[in-house]
Amino acid sequence: MLIAGGWHEAASLLRKCRARFEETGYDNWNGGPHSITFYVQVAPETYVLLEDRRETVENDIGAALSAAVKQISGDWFSVKIVPLICRNARPTRPTRESVI
Repeated sequence: MLIAGGWHEAASLLRKCRARFEETGYDNWNGGPHSITFYVQVAPETYVLLEDRRETVENDIGAALSAAVKQISGDWFSVKIVPLICRNARPTRPTRESVI
């Protein structure tokens, strides 16, 4: 859908990212909808390069996502582009060999 809509930057970004959905809220009024955020996790370098276009790309991905899910869900979806953080990565400490 992104390519067909001419949103090539957004499509390219989704090809090389990690992505996850997370429930980020719930409107309990009368059994209301869930708020779900689609996190597009990109390399820190990519995140920095997107800078002033980040919101535009988020909106492009969000428009395609909304069109796809509105027929099956009444939940609220949003898109956030975030830098990828590796939780299991530990900082390396210099060893004697690396100092020499």
